[in-house]
Amino acid sequence: MPGFLSLYADTEVIPLGGEYTVEIRQFLNRQDYAAAQRTLILPRMKFKPGTKGVGGAQSNDQQDLEATLETEAYQAVLVARAVVRWNLTDEDGVLLPLDGGGPQSLASVNRLPQIAFNRIYERVRDLNNPGGDLKLNDVASEAAFPGEAGSGSEDGFSGTADPESVPD
Repeated sequence: MPGFLSLYADTEVIPLGGEYTVEIRQFLNRQDYAAAQRTLILPRMKFKPGTKGVGGAQSNDQQDLEATLETEAYQAVLVARAVVRWNLTDEDGVLLPLDGGGPQSLASVNRLPQIAFNRIYERVRDLNNPGGDLKLNDVASEAAFPGEAGSGSEDGFSGTADPESVPD
């Protein structure tokens, strides 16, 4: 019997035009999201020189912490970690390197045309969103009942009803 994590090991190939494709993992794990979330907020120290206070006295210099949301970095890390393999090349036909979501993968992802990046990112996002194409219940149902489609009881009744037709 295959292990639990094998239920989440599928990949999907995304066509990007011509003969170019990228294969992504359908399900990212907590480590992938943790790596992306570490890049989401970029803290910066901002120095504010002292100002003249009451009576012309100089106040102390201050340092403030500022943070910006780096959504582009977050998305790039998710894509880099989702990519299993691709046949994407640079302008000279040299394969863009991948290293399993590490620095080379991230550098290669950042070289992609925005339209190609968006196509990959949107698919990664859709597959890993609770309301996305593949849902936990679909995977669990397929594992428990291989080849059986559908839901509800044996008679096909889903259990939903029009609220007005339900007696008080």
